[in-house]
Amino acid sequence: MTKAGEGKLPPKTPDLKKYHQELEVHARKFEHALQGYLNASAADKPRLKAVMDTHLQLIQQVTKEITRAGVHKEESKLESSYRQFLNGHSAESIAAIEQDLETLRNYNQL
Repeated sequence: MTKAGEGKLPPKTPDLKKYHQELEVHARKFEHALQGYLNASAADKPRLKAVMDTHLQLIQQVTKEITRAGVHKEESKLESSYRQFLNGHSAESIAAIEQDLETLRNYNQL
């Protein structure tokens, strides 16, 4: 049996392209939930908020795996805009989230 590090092949590094794809998927799902939240009944809003919370956490995890500083900075801006949105559903906070998602996607392009 070969011990870790003794094989002829180098250890596999995380697939950066996979992380970029995951980031795009989570950004789309977050945006979809946001659009649904804006038009949802009061009964549906907690569920959609939970979806946005989950995908924000996943965006944070993926951006930590992507080492480019620009992506991490944009993820932090998205989190800040989302927190502002939760405090008051203003048109400005919605526009900020949409802009942050677009910028995040632009940074994510390979």
